[in-house]
Amino acid sequence: MTVADGSVRPSGRSVRRGVGLGQLARTCTRESVLVPVALALIAVHIVDDNFLQPQPGMSAGDHLVSGLVPLAVLLLSASVYGRLRAGSRAAIAIFLGAFGIVVGASEAVYYSLKVGPSGDDYTGFVALGAGLALVCVGAATLWKSRRRDDNPWWRYLRRLLLTAGAVLAGWILVLPFFLSYGFTHVTRAAVPAARLGAPYEQVSFTTSDGLTLEGWYVPSWNRALVIAFP
Repeated sequence: MTVADGSVRPSGRSVRRGVGLGQLARTCTRESVLVPVALALIAVHIVDDNFLQPQPGMSAGDHLVSGLVPLAVLLLSASVYGRLRAGSRAAIAIFLGAFGIVVGASEAVYYSLKVGPSGDDYTGFVALGAGLALVCVGAATLWKSRRRDDNPWWRYLRRLLLTAGAVLAGWILVLPFFLSYGFTHVTRAAVPAARLGAPYEQVSFTTSDGLTLEGWYVPSWNRALVIAFP
């Protein structure tokens, strides 16, 4: 738009558009918006992994507990997140962010490196990115909410004790939970070469639900039968 002094000014529509995009960007980066969105993305992978695309030979009913419990935790955390204090928000963001990283990396990254991505690996990468975002948000929340009005000695002692407690709780409680989820959802991508130390045969059979199982058969000397399923 040209004014009387000969200068050119942007039209009102362009100004409003620029302000709107900037406001939208700021809104999307707010903690109150970013955290629920990231939790929802992790929940999408949980649904996809447990109920929509379970491992061959498994059904949605086999993953009711491992699917519904994380979903309930994610939904509950998203619903109460904005009403919690900074320390609680940071703990939830870091804990669930680490969970998103584990469920994403343990499946999507592992299978992609071994055999290439497929199936629920794509939502796994989304969960991995959402988990990284949550950990960053949690760390930033802790940094912004730290106290500086107390005695410096007590301040650093308190932080040291909180850090030690978090590491201990993570090692005793969080790590086993994450590992249990990974062990029950990730299968071996490729079968290694057989090194059994005895003559064997390649065998395979089809289960009642149409899944083909393959393995190695070592003839028994004393008519005993042992099935090893690693």
